Amino acid sequence: MKKILLLSLPVILSVQVLRVNAQVKMTAKEMEKHEKEIQKSKEKGTSIWDWDTVYNNGIPYCIIYEVKKSPGQPHDFSIRSLTGKELIYVHYGTYQDLTAPHQPNTPIPTYGYYLYVFDSTKQAAEVPNNRPFKEVVRNNLIDNGTAVDSAAEAKFVARFQRRHSLPPPSAPVPAAPHTP
Repeated sequence: MKKILLLSLPVILSVQVLRVNAQVKMTAKEMEKHEKEIQKSKEKGTSIWDWDTVYNNGIPYCIIYEVKKSPGQPHDFSIRSLTGKELIYVHYGTYQDLTAPHQPNTPIPTYGYYLYVFDSTKQAAEVPNNRPFKEVVRNNLIDNGTAVDSAAEAKFVARFQRRHSLPPPSAPVPAAPHTP
């Protein structure tokens, strides 16, 4: 029994080492650069998005993952708490401005926006093209890296009301009456 355990020990250790190496993707040089960026954020009082974490004044604020779409299209974003729970989904959308002046025989101008959908309340806000991590920090949407600040969410939704995206239906559509 001891012999089997001793023979399997190197296999178990190598699996653990592989698991740790799979989680850590930074090289020593990248880690050094990462630490410098965080320090610069702390010194200048700015927000940065480095790897998957947003830092505000050098302190971890939230996690943002890019949700890749087809090539050539802007990505969506998943904004999460520091524990990994999704708090806000940011969807990229476009609209055509029919009132914008344009030359004859040219396409109507198309503009982009980000639709922020809050996971817990399902409220939504449209923000003109901007970096989502900057908007989240600028509007103090995340409270202590754990949840959405409800007061900040209410201000954000009131300030950036939906104009171009369709809201989800609030109630089920009633069925048409059956006529024989």
